[in-house]
Amino acid sequence: MATPEPSQRPARNGSRRNPKAANAAALLFTWGSLAMVLVAGLLLLHVFQEDVEPYVGYYILAVSGTAVLFIYLTVALRKERIIPVQGRVPIVIWTCIVLAAGLAGTIIASPKIAAENMATSPRLTWIDGQDPSTSITISWITTFPEATHVLYSTNRWTLDHASTDGPATLFHHVTLSGLAPNQTYYYQVPGHPVKQFKTAPVGQFNYTFYAWSDHRTNTDILSSYTQPNAVASIASYAATTGVPGAFTIFTGDMTSKANDYMSWKAFFDDIAYQDWTSNKSLAIAYGNHERYGDAEKSIVKNYFPYPQKADTNFFYSFDYGGVHFIMLDPYLEGHSWASNFTTTQLAWLEADLAAHQDANFTLIFMHPPPSSLTGVRGELIKLVNVGGYRIDMAFCGHQHVFERRTIASTPPIDVLVLGLGGNPNNEYKSNACDTAFARFDVTTTAITVTSIFINGTILDSFTIAA
Repeated sequence: MATPEPSQRPARNGSRRNPKAANAAALLFTWGSLAMVLVAGLLLLHVFQEDVEPYVGYYILAVSGTAVLFIYLTVALRKERIIPVQGRVPIVIWTCIVLAAGLAGTIIASPKIAAENMATSPRLTWIDGQDPSTSITISWITTFPEATHVLYSTNRWTLDHASTDGPATLFHHVTLSGLAPNQTYYYQVPGHPVKQFKTAPVGQFNYTFYAWSDHRTNTDILSSYTQPNAVASIASYAATTGVPGAFTIFTGDMTSKANDYMSWKAFFDDIAYQDWTSNKSLAIAYGNHERYGDAEKSIVKNYFPYPQKADTNFFYSFDYGGVHFIMLDPYLEGHSWASNFTTTQLAWLEADLAAHQDANFTLIFMHPPPSSLTGVRGELIKLVNVGGYRIDMAFCGHQHVFERRTIASTPPIDVLVLGLGGNPNNEYKSNACDTAFARFDVTTTAITVTSIFINGTILDSFTIAA
């Protein structure tokens, strides 16, 4: 008996497939799977990145959807067949595989792309020499380049003053000047609700501020989910005790590395807790992690308004209620590790101390402990012993410990190392609580410094007399 020609063989099901029906079914499955990717991706984006501008999500989903369509059309529909791989894998299973791949790509890619295109809430600070009683600087990031402005007034309902930002950019820094001392102001940047701040009184007065270092985003993005947010804890403590604090200082290591945008976004989200840094200033001293992967320091230069000096570092000072605050950045030019002051920074520091000898107190804030850096320690001793300048204490982090130290100048400089701002790799990681901050209570005659675990337990307290 003759074997029929291949073209004459009957189909296994007793009939041949209809090519038009096959193509129609294939297109139905293709566009159906694409729609499922879009819907599921939007839901995931809403859950995990709900504050991100919508176009970012559409971009991600368009890419993943196109990939699904391309794979399906090139593999499943080759030779006008809807059963790929020689008929062994049913089309529904193949569609599910492709759909799962598209969703996995969306889940993995969306947070990173969203972070790289993040928009942030406005945050307040002071730059070099700015007078907190008459001026303030507002910074924020937009998803698209904009030439924008800040509206402000002492009346929340009539924001009749404006300060412009300049050319279109993603990174906005607007300084408000000519403000009245000890006055509440309301302000608004486009796309955000009205915020508020209060200028400092003139002269000497009693007040409290808070400080912390080495935030939970210092290690990696996972710590943002496993470790407590120090800013939320400070805000809760301030509300519970009825001591809101005039401002906050952070001494570095905001991110795991400069180009880790997911950590940056997590940090900006953390400090925006209950408008904490939208309603009161946050002064920052940079750490070593902000330099990793960014030798030019362009990222921090974009994100924050602090002027970059001739040695490429960032250092500045301001006065608040009889206290002179110095924010130092003791990193060698072009390096991400501390060693000593550059000649530029040392000359600036001596001139700054000389210009503020009438301050009741002088406090230094920096990331690495000066007591651990031979060069920095030696220069500070020389400034006190030889120059005759007063430096009361230094607050720092970098080392994930709590320690009280002393620099043996005459008189000595107190050093508080409190690198417990949420980083999980610290000496208290086996405790029930391993995150801490410092409270500074300032009067005209003394400063009391209290180190506090976020559960309210007091680690240490000491007083500096004027």
